[in-house]
Order: sequence, then C-alpha cells, then structure tokens
Amino acid sequence: MSSVRLNNIRAQVREAGIQVLWRQWSVIGASALSGEAKRARAIIDPEALLLFSLYLMPAERRLQEFIRWWATVGSDLLSVQRTKTLARRFPSATKERLGVFAREAVSAGDNRWRRYASEPRKEENGRRTGSELKGADQPRLHPSPALVLRLRAGCGVTAKADVLAYLLGLRERAATTQETADATGYARVTVRGALIDLERAGFIRSSGRGVARYRAPEAPWAQVLQFGSEDTADDQEYNAPAWRYWSWLFPFLAYVDRWSSLELSAEGAYLLSSRARDLFEEYQPAFETCRIDVPRPGAYPGAAYLEAFEETVSRTTDWVADNV
Repeated sequence: MSSVRLNNIRAQVREAGIQVLWRQWSVIGASALSGEAKRARAIIDPEALLLFSLYLMPAERRLQEFIRWWATVGSDLLSVQRTKTLARRFPSATKERLGVFAREAVSAGDNRWRRYASEPRKEENGRRTGSELKGADQPRLHPSPALVLRLRAGCGVTAKADVLAYLLGLRERAATTQETADATGYARVTVRGALIDLERAGFIRSSGRGVARYRAPEAPWAQVLQFGSEDTADDQEYNAPAWRYWSWLFPFLAYVDRWSSLELSAEGAYLLSSRARDLFEEYQPAFETCRIDVPRPGAYPGAAYLEAFEETVSRTTDWVADNV
C-alpha cells in the first residue's frame, strides 16, 4: 500500500470523525465550526464524544474550544470512572490530553476530576472567561440525542441512567445483562444491579427463561420524554433515538488514524496488514452489532488484506456518517 493511499485513509477517517463530533457537540449547545451543521439523531455517548474529541484535537484545533466549554458547563454530567474506563480503548495520547480537560473541570468547580488534572504548561495563557467560551451558558438536554445527559441530570450520574438510555435506544428490542454491559462500558455486576432496580421500579421489563432479557417500553417513556419534540415536524411520532456503539466505533477510527500514520518505509506491507487484522479482530463485535458488512480477513492472505481493510474503513466511515 502506497503512502498516498495511507494518507487518503487518514484524511477519510479524520473528516468523518470531525463531522460526527461536530454534529453531536452542536446538539448539546456548542457553537458551530462553520455554518449550520446537520443535526445528529442517534443517542450521544458523552464520554466517547469527549475522548474522541481529545484524540482528534490536534487535527482540528477548534475542538479544543468545545472541550473547554464542556469542562465549564457540563463536566458534572460526566462519569469520571466511565471516562477512565473508556480511555483505555483509545490511543495513549488521548489519556494525556484528558488531564487538560480535568484541569479545566477542576477550575470550573468540579473537584471529582482533581486527581486526574495535569499541571498547566508554561506556554499556556490561562483560562478564558465564560464570555469567550464557544457554546451556550448551559448544555442543551432536551433534544432526543442528549438522552443520556438528560437522564443523568434527572436521576444522577449512575449506571442506571445509561442502562435505561441504552434499552430505550434499542426501541423495544430486548438485551441481556452482558449485552448491556458491553454496550454501556460498565462492569457486569454494576449493570446487573441497575437492571434489577429499574425492573423493580417498573421502568423496564424482563422476559425469558434462564438468561433474562430486558427491554424498556417505548410508548410510556415517549410520552414522558417527548422524543423528537424539538426536531422537525415529520418526527412527531416521538420515536426514541437509536443507540449507537460510539464507545467502540470511535476508538476504532482513532486507531485506524494511528495505523495510517505509520512510517511506510519502516512498516512493510505484511506488517501493516498484520496490524490491520489485529484491529479487525478487536473491533469485530462492533461491526457485527452495528451490522456493518465488512470483508473478513480470512479471505485475504498476507498483504492482500490491505485493500480489504481499506474497504472496511470506507464502509465504517460511511455507516457513521449515515447513522449519527
């Protein structure tokens, strides 16, 4: 694979990533990068949004303004522990930049982030005033894609809010405890306790013999939460926003970006192909869950998989653009 094709892959991933990030940030109140952005429709994963933004920040410096804004107005709606857990799925540079966000959050009064805050660098010019921040004075919580944040604001930043959002995002489909844990990024025991409490409260229902499956009835929740009420007139059926596996798809795109940045002279085609296979294997569950039809490595021996992986990346970025 030529360096030109690797550069094209990197450009494709970054363009798709920046576009989806902007669409999600704009829903919850961040200012536009340029002009009017097309609205996001699917449920926003707040921690995945932050972490992918931190990763892509050097490629799109204006994301730094959104991150600073969110540290000031919305850090209290984030789970510190879940952020740390999901950060392990991203390249190491993301974790390093998380310290800057944590420092901004502490400066805004959220001391939960103190132990993760990095020291300011000498070249930094200090915090900006609220009037200079690129976003609304408060996050917008009522648009349907902000469901996780809205439930956290009303019920607390706990696994219960995220589990309920996930089940609502399945639109009457049922999920097991393990499926819910995989989707939300919480420990299985934590998710199990959340499901039991939500069922006991009558918020969700369970069915099945042996392995229980849980679902959230859409109709009553649609009345309470008024899904789609801030969207266009053709959305008045108030369907729940769809759940997407951003906490797996965003890390995949981040690692593809890192993979495409390898020095071609030092990385032979076979080694590039081997690393591409590793990425496929690690993120295969995300492709299957999202029903993204991608080529299987087994059909492409050796370096022949490079072209198939290029197609995998293309289909994934297309899916992300169509399903945000």
